[in-house]
Amino acid sequence: MPIVVGEQRSRQTLVNALGQHVDLITVHQALFVAFAVLTGLRLLARIAPAVTLVSGRAGRSLGNTTVVPGSGRRTVALVATMVAAVVAVVLLLPLADDWQDAGGRPGAPPPGPSSGP
Repeated sequence: MPIVVGEQRSRQTLVNALGQHVDLITVHQALFVAFAVLTGLRLLARIAPAVTLVSGRAGRSLGNTTVVPGSGRRTVALVATMVAAVVAVVLLLPLADDWQDAGGRPGAPPPGPSSGP
């Protein structure tokens, strides 16, 4: 947000609500939280039917005993995708420290092997 309107303007108080100062950065953060919550809810709403379809339980609950061909492969693909996601998080989360800025000092070089102690 500071990139669009500038650092000073993004920190100007828009509204005082319940003793809290609301500025453009606060609005930006609130919109991010709302986006994350809504995206998470949509993901959960889509995963439950997907797992039901992949496991073949949907046909049985509707009285259909026919198993959809390839359900075993779809189940393996779904589990492999979830395992890959967990492995990616475990491997990449410790590297998040390197993504931070250089201690908030303007003009400081980014952290990494080329920066000195």
